[in-house]
Amino acid sequence: MSENNSFSTSDRVFEGAEKLLEIWFGPTSDSIPNISSEFDNDRPLRNGLRLVERDVWDEMLDIVKCRVLNVVHNDYFDAYLLSESSMFIYPHKIILKTCGTTTLLIAIHRLLEIASEYCQLNKVWRVFYSRKSFVFPEAQLGPHKDWNEEVKFLDQLLDNGAAYTVGKSNGDHCWFLWLNSPQNDILIPELESTHPLDETNSDFQDITIEILMTELSSETLNKFYHDPSEGESGTQGGARIDKKTGLCDIYPEAQLDSYLYEPCGYSANGLLNDNYFNIHVTPERNCSYASFETNVPVGHGTISDVIHKVITIFDPEKFSVTVFKTREDNDNKKFLVASVNDIKGRLSSKRPSNGNNARYHKGQAGRVCVIGGSDEYTGAPYFSSFSALKLGADMAFVVCQPTAAVAIKSYTPDLMVHPYLRRSDDADMTSEEVINNVAKLLPRLHVIVVGPGLSRDKMMLECAKGIIAKAKEKDLPLVIDADGLYLIQNHPEIIKGYPKAILTPNVAEFKRLCEEMEINFEDNHKDKMAGLLSQAFDGVTIVQKGQYDLISNGNEVFKVDTEGGLKRCGGQGDILTGLIATFMAWGSAYHNKLWQHDNLISPSEVPMLASYAACTITRECSRSAFKKFGRSVQTSDMINEIGSSFQKLYERSELSENDNKL
Repeated sequence: MSENNSFSTSDRVFEGAEKLLEIWFGPTSDSIPNISSEFDNDRPLRNGLRLVERDVWDEMLDIVKCRVLNVVHNDYFDAYLLSESSMFIYPHKIILKTCGTTTLLIAIHRLLEIASEYCQLNKVWRVFYSRKSFVFPEAQLGPHKDWNEEVKFLDQLLDNGAAYTVGKSNGDHCWFLWLNSPQNDILIPELESTHPLDETNSDFQDITIEILMTELSSETLNKFYHDPSEGESGTQGGARIDKKTGLCDIYPEAQLDSYLYEPCGYSANGLLNDNYFNIHVTPERNCSYASFETNVPVGHGTISDVIHKVITIFDPEKFSVTVFKTREDNDNKKFLVASVNDIKGRLSSKRPSNGNNARYHKGQAGRVCVIGGSDEYTGAPYFSSFSALKLGADMAFVVCQPTAAVAIKSYTPDLMVHPYLRRSDDADMTSEEVINNVAKLLPRLHVIVVGPGLSRDKMMLECAKGIIAKAKEKDLPLVIDADGLYLIQNHPEIIKGYPKAILTPNVAEFKRLCEEMEINFEDNHKDKMAGLLSQAFDGVTIVQKGQYDLISNGNEVFKVDTEGGLKRCGGQGDILTGLIATFMAWGSAYHNKLWQHDNLISPSEVPMLASYAACTITRECSRSAFKKFGRSVQTSDMINEIGSSFQKLYERSELSENDNKL
């Protein structure tokens, strides 16, 4: 956006990220005083804030440092297209969204005066303010230079406020939220950001989806530049862009008011009954940005459908999706849910690219070792280690009991099997000797998986405990599952506070771990339990497996509800551990600069990202295998789907030979 915008320099940079302010004077338009007026014939009966004339809003927007480009109306609200984004006026609320270096918060005082003076709205029901982290914070004005200053400003002006941060606070996709409720009817439980997202539940009174996209493709950027040979800019140009890009097809039945800036940039407001959506695009190549926001009910397409349409149109390298849901439950309390999904963008460059494989040597793309395999269980360590190979690890080792080694070797020649472990009833070595033998392997490894097929034999567990200690000394990532979790349940101190550890409990294992860590497991708050358990373990990453998977490091929570198969095979959890291990190995290679990248991912992010990617692939393998084999599907069938599932979820068909991006 360059036409009369508030931040444009010779370097052509513009702060595309919007500040969003919502001020509600009641929960519905029927809840405010009935003061109405009949305007011109082309404008419907209006009430509340819709009584305010255009010149009053113009004066208020001068404070914000933006202006009105166009206005459209329907029976429910007025939609103002601004030089820096959008404003929506309902009888009972105002939604003001501005980008660049606008001074949105400074206008709150005047907004409250207008509501009181013109509409007799003297009591605020709710205020909500949010924004993404700025790319150019130094260019912001007033309190907008710093989130803490914004919070201070809001706290001084309004009562009962609460501030929240969603995502990594020093990352480029962090989300800042401030909201209040003078009537104390908003409740935001800690870590409630993973509340199950019901895409069809009509009981939710208000659902808002916001998609923020950066690093748009060159082809996409070119579409939002004005080409004089095609016609005028402004509203005519906006209508032309709508058809060229397919933006008019997101909600085909909506009234769309769009604008093409000169020489580039695009904004649009959409009206669909009493719901809205808006789109804003900053196509400058060194700061490309696009946003899409809507509160159109899910009956007009599922949330996933809308997200897919938008992402397909803009083709961003990175994006985040935030879903805000306001619901009335039996206690008349409000719940807000913020779900950030910028995972795919953060996984970019995390794996070795196919185009660079020729310069790698054996083992650089991952050396994984599974500690497990006993008389009773030989399939689990095989599933785990072989899954690591099928995803792309170069080498996989299994350290097991001698009797298990024969069986595991017979499954495939691709695994390196070491018969080092001993049971209590056949011990010809001490546990210390076993641990020392395994310790000799550690310098060759990138990641260790502990637990598949381990058994609960006393000596086997003692050996595993010692191996974990040796691995920690080498700073090796650890993935712990199955009987390894039984060990942790009885000796949590051996893993507590180790940031490179990932625990992958199923429902029963998760409850036992919660009991051991003195966490009261509550079914009605199960979505925050992974975060609480991680906090109890001082930052160990928890992968809570279930109907949907929850992943937490105690600071943030990822939810994985990708569709899986209809049959839950024994051994599926072992596949997951192998996949996590390979992604963790790639994380080590990433930070060792095995290939060129922009170093966007910090070491602390890798366990969360590795777990997320592994969970999505496991679910896709299950879905794909079940589609082929139905009820007869087995874990071995799922393993055969790993390569294609990874390609479907995380590889783009347009990759060039030397491209190293997902």
